[in-house]
Amino acid sequence: GDCRCVLARARDDGLPGFDTVQLSVEHNFENSDERARVLKLGGQISASRSPQTDGYFEPGRIYRSLDDPSLGPGLAMSRSIGDLDATEVGVVPTPDVRTHMLEPRDQFVILASDGVWEFIESDEAVQIVGGIYAKGWSAEAACKHLIARAAVAWMEEEGNHR
Repeated sequence: GDCRCVLARARDDGLPGFDTVQLSVEHNFENSDERARVLKLGGQISASRSPQTDGYFEPGRIYRSLDDPSLGPGLAMSRSIGDLDATEVGVVPTPDVRTHMLEPRDQFVILASDGVWEFIESDEAVQIVGGIYAKGWSAEAACKHLIARAAVAWMEEEGNHR
């Protein structure tokens, strides 16, 4: 639901760095197809908030009733495995499956959840991980570095995240 997968592809002009290839779409309420699907099934979606206009970030969430959010489910994603109480308002476990044929210039993928993507754009994530990759460091080191950068961005934007 709130995960994204991107691929880093070596630039075709021979210069250092990577191009970013989106391998997935996020299943949230910013996605117009997902929004329309859950609204058709009776879900009600709260308005999202942005730091630019509201001073903080809050994703749109799905509810049985906007008049009584305590009825739940309050999820910020439209697809989820295991949230069975949300199926009646359109949250489904059905995956969105895509294929990608690897090319010689394809170098690595990043699969992360909203804890990264709410604060780091895909291109930036590829450059962060690419810098670690170029040094020959491990995938674990790249993950830790990306998570740390996201945590710093989260702290700067929203305060203590823990």
